[in-house]
Amino acid sequence: MKKIQKRWDDQRTELESKFGKRCKRVECADGFSMSVQAGTANYCTPRSALGPYTEVEVGFPTIDDYLLEPYFDGDSNTEDVTKGVYSYVPVQVVTNVLAKHGGMVSGEVPDGVIPLCAKHREHTNKGEWKT
Repeated sequence: MKKIQKRWDDQRTELESKFGKRCKRVECADGFSMSVQAGTANYCTPRSALGPYTEVEVGFPTIDDYLLEPYFDGDSNTEDVTKGVYSYVPVQVVTNVLAKHGGMVSGEVPDGVIPLCAKHREHTNKGEWKT
């Protein structure tokens, strides 16, 4: 079993070095959530496996948020914006969205995005949450 776990960990490390780390979905204090990603396969700047990033990809927000609308990759008049991707979103816009929704209570953001936390939560430098 330890060999299988080591192999899995090695493969994950290799993939992260090529494509970038997959961040856990961000959940905010008011219940809003979204995916925030960056890497070689995402709409971000720089488009590399390593940050810090100045623009990131946001996806699948639980509700339509006007701060994200200009970056929607599609037609917001005909498509469900909660089932789409938002391209090259400046990290400051992501920080503003987090603030608007009361801050993060769980999840991760790519390097370059400020992990603005809800008042009652604290984010460690290891990507973990503590109360």
